[in-house]
Amino acid sequence: YLTPNWYKYLQKRFEKKRIKKANAVITVSNSIADEFVKRYNIEYPTLIYNTPYFTKSNQSISIREKLQLSNNIKIVMYSGGFTIGRGLEKLVEAVKFMPINYHLVFLGFGKSNFISKLNSIAESVGVLDRFSIYGPVPSHEVPLFLSSANLCISPIQNVALNNYYSCPNKVFEYIQARVPMALSNFPELQRIIDEEKIGVTFDPSNSKNIADTIVNFIQNEKEYLQAKENLIKRSEKYKWENEEKKLLALYNQITHP
Repeated sequence: YLTPNWYKYLQKRFEKKRIKKANAVITVSNSIADEFVKRYNIEYPTLIYNTPYFTKSNQSISIREKLQLSNNIKIVMYSGGFTIGRGLEKLVEAVKFMPINYHLVFLGFGKSNFISKLNSIAESVGVLDRFSIYGPVPSHEVPLFLSSANLCISPIQNVALNNYYSCPNKVFEYIQARVPMALSNFPELQRIIDEEKIGVTFDPSNSKNIADTIVNFIQNEKEYLQAKENLIKRSEKYKWENEEKKLLALYNQITHP
């Protein structure tokens, strides 16, 4: 899983040589842009968020109905690929620290051996009946499924600088779903939570902290409802219709200097 140092060295050399010859550089977070400027002494890159198209708020597909969960169940949902480095093992472990009416749902896909590992963890900590895997579903339906959750989560781990500085597209899917979220306390994720007031952050290396943060947030009715209200406006801000304008403007600048 870990990239050999010799390969990292070759990657950096290749990137340094090619990036200075580019007409423009695009990246997905301010932290990565700052790193490029520092590392390669280039002009500040254009920031293009990997956002989905706008989703109407009255559209929804009930994961509660699909999984036949009662109305008193609090649904915590993760969306994306099931693989190492994304904190999914810690997230499954965290369920044992949550009240019994909390149910964890993974929406997405992954290799069978990793899914077996997740189920084994759930069984070992006694939460197999409170953990479900559903999907995959078509990409345009992801926000529709997410919209029926009580909270969405991204417990990405600090296994590489790319992870630490990332702003995953699932965060913007959560925004389009208008569902409050809990994210790893990394720079870009902390910034979006602090600026937009749409959720909370936690220590992704600590399953107890993950659970406590989720439960405290959901039980804090005032903060939780304020986050839901804020998400209505944020869904208009973080949508592909806005990002594509920036991208097309950049292409036009390059082709018509």
